[in-house]
Amino acid sequence: MATSSAEQFPPEVQDFVLRSCSADVTYRCFSDSIIVSACLFDDGQQTHNPVMGVLGTLLAASGMHLLSLCIGRPTRGGVDVGVAMALPPENDIYGAALERAVQLELKLPNTLEFPLVEN
Repeated sequence: MATSSAEQFPPEVQDFVLRSCSADVTYRCFSDSIIVSACLFDDGQQTHNPVMGVLGTLLAASGMHLLSLCIGRPTRGGVDVGVAMALPPENDIYGAALERAVQLELKLPNTLEFPLVEN
């Protein structure tokens, strides 16, 4: 019986690789907006890798823009890093990061024909 390459390593190495590749990325949609957030807080439990969360967030934004360009409907958006908090029961996001991303979007005139990316 063939074994996977991961099974060749001791369990502690397998756990380390799994934690290193995991990310805490969440997606929220409302109105015509999509909010992608990643937890950057290291709680000492090493259950996820914050860098992979940032990568997942940027890949989500890039993928959405690329898909919208492919169908001829370009999108605009703002990306920001900062403090934010998910509040129950619907886990709505509130905080400076969301406010600054909205401000980036508002800076752009509504009459643009093409999307702009601003950091």
